[in-house]
Amino acid sequence: MTPDRPHEPGPPEHPGCEPRPSEPRAGDASPATVAAHHAKGRARPAGTIWRANPREQGLIGLTDAMHWFASHGYAIALPLIDAQPYDLIVESGTGLERVQVKTTTQRTKAGVPVVQLCTNGGNQSFRTTKPFDPTSSDLLYVLTDSGERYLIPTSEIRAKTSLSLGAAVATFRC
Repeated sequence: MTPDRPHEPGPPEHPGCEPRPSEPRAGDASPATVAAHHAKGRARPAGTIWRANPREQGLIGLTDAMHWFASHGYAIALPLIDAQPYDLIVESGTGLERVQVKTTTQRTKAGVPVVQLCTNGGNQSFRTTKPFDPTSSDLLYVLTDSGERYLIPTSEIRAKTSLSLGAAVATFRC
């Protein structure tokens, strides 16, 4: 905190996903995205979640998900290790739910966002692809490069490698 930049409290809770006039618009960096950038020690340009390092892009998605769930009254728990197939646990009045967080900058030729559901890994010697397992989490939270958010029950997902975020999942946009 400096004299020319006084501390400002965070935005108050609000229902729904509609940005308030004081919040960034779609395509601008959200407060959670900015926090993730500053946590990495450097500022990033607003308007994109794309990063050459997939872990950094994933951190942006995770902090955005945490911000969204917290602003909607959920209690949030983070796993201590990265060995489980979900990224966070949320608690609401109905119980605990495991959430897998994904980000995407991919789009179809028609401009519809597409999220990769499978997990790719490996090293210089081999590559491996793990298909999406809808039983390993309860909710899928997706953040697109334009700031759209989707909260999809995994029981509704039949795809194993990628999912088009078009009309079939439009009801899950938040």
